[in-house]
Formats: sequence, structure tokens, C-alpha cells
Amino acid sequence: MKRPKPNLYVKTLNIVSFLIISGSFITTFIMWNGIPNQIPTHFNVAGQIDNYGDKINIIVILCVGLALWFLISLITLILKIPNIGIKAKEYQILNSMFAIIKLIAVILFGIVAVFMAVSMPLPSWFTKLSALLFISIIIFFIILLFVKTRNKQ
Repeated sequence: MKRPKPNLYVKTLNIVSFLIISGSFITTFIMWNGIPNQIPTHFNVAGQIDNYGDKINIIVILCVGLALWFLISLITLILKIPNIGIKAKEYQILNSMFAIIKLIAVILFGIVAVFMAVSMPLPSWFTKLSALLFISIIIFFIILLFVKTRNKQ
């Protein structure tokens, strides 16, 4: 079975998320000389700084975000393989979920990079809200997948 192409919504989310991670790199390189040599490199669950390191770690965190973006993109390409048992409707739902996850992930990595660059602790709610956001999205799409595929049988 031939897979449907991603709809405009998914394409837009993918483009926006790629532009955000690319913009984060570009902004970091533009601001590089203004970033202190020693920056926060780790934040605890409460958002407090608990480790410092060299400013190159901003590039590392952005590379992790970019690697995650490419990994999730690879997963969506694997889902396009016709014989793995995923129907067209399931593919569309999963593709939308992964596009949203990519967008949120690159936004969050970008926010962390900004807080690293300005040597400020993260807001205390940041980690909890981030986790809740990802869990909520995954649960929503699992329910959607179940409802949409259950109605077709």
C-alpha cells in the first residue's frame, strides 16, 4: 500500500521546527562573543543550576536537539515502508504526533540554550511542564489512534 504524503499541517510543522533549530544555531553563532566562557551546563528538576562548564556546551545542547529532530524524522520515514503493517490513517496520525513532538522538542532545547547563554536558572515549572506536555501529547495521539482505527474495523 502506498503511503499518503504528509499533509500541509505536518509539512508546516516540520519546516517551522527545522527553522527554529537552525535559527537557534545561527543566533548562538552571532552572539558567541557575548556569551560568558563559563555557563550553566545542567539544571535540576527545580530549574536550579547545579553544574557549570565551557560555553561550547550550548552547541552540544543544540546538536542534541538537532540529532533528536533527525532521529524523529527518520522514524517517520521508516513508518512509510509499505510492509510494516501501518495503515494510511495510522500513518497520518503518527506523522502528526511526531511533527508536534519535533516542534516542541526544538523549542524546549532552544529555551534551555538561551538560559545557558544568559547564565540564568530555568523557571521552576519548566521541567514539569515540559514532561507533562510530552506525556499529554503522546496520550492524546494514542487515544486518537485507538479511536480512529477502532471505528474503521
